[in-house]
Amino acid sequence: MKIKNTTRIIALFMIAIAVVVGSCTKEELDQPQVIIPKFDIPTGSTLVTITQFKARYSDPNYTKLDTIKGDTIIQGKIISNDSTGNIYKYIVIEDATGGLIIKIDNSSLYLQYKLGQRVYVKCKGLVLGAYGKMLQLGVNNAGSISSILDANRKNYIFKDSLPGAVPAMKIVSSIDSLILNDDLCKLVKINNVAFVDSGQIYCSPLGSTNRSLTDADGASLIVRNSNYATWAANIIPSGRGSVVGIFTAYNGAKQLVLRDLNDVIGFLH
Repeated sequence: MKIKNTTRIIALFMIAIAVVVGSCTKEELDQPQVIIPKFDIPTGSTLVTITQFKARYSDPNYTKLDTIKGDTIIQGKIISNDSTGNIYKYIVIEDATGGLIIKIDNSSLYLQYKLGQRVYVKCKGLVLGAYGKMLQLGVNNAGSISSILDANRKNYIFKDSLPGAVPAMKIVSSIDSLILNDDLCKLVKINNVAFVDSGQIYCSPLGSTNRSLTDADGASLIVRNSNYATWAANIIPSGRGSVVGIFTAYNGAKQLVLRDLNDVIGFLH
């Protein structure tokens, strides 16, 4: 009897071990594999800075398209986020020298490109063009700059490594310290500013709405708001504080694009 009982105990013990091992193996299989993207610059390609790349555009009237024919590559980190709807169908990348908008026909780019994600862009076949005299990268559509088709996006834009920190933003207390061309499409923070339109909603439901920020010297710039932003109906705060955003311009008029309301800091609500 003792032998039979011992045999039975051993058998049950082995079954228990098998269940535990099987369970562990399943858990391991259930764990998603982390794939770290890696981009290697192809032989014969030329990596240039964003500022060098934008310097190739030479039309003073900003009406022509510059088609990229060589194997030119740029890289930068994602600084835009379209998750709240204020940014639509484009990403903004920034390197140590400057920033650039890349137009893509996709309205949920935040799912693919997290803030701080480094990307490389193969520019051959794309065009540099301007909207409101501000350079953007896209495709030629009957002589006008248009968005890269989402189906073609992966032919041009390549992730490298996992998302990290966004580039250090330029911090100023004077709107005049933001320089057209040099600072365009960079992430900036403006301290000690006030909303001229405090008490109103950020954006009319009828369409995009311009609001204004003013600094202690009386200089102002436009805060551009989309009626598709999830916070369009929120009330603009009063008092003074800091605002973070992507510095843009339209025909020379300075503008700021908010990514979400976390970019509005320290005001009275």
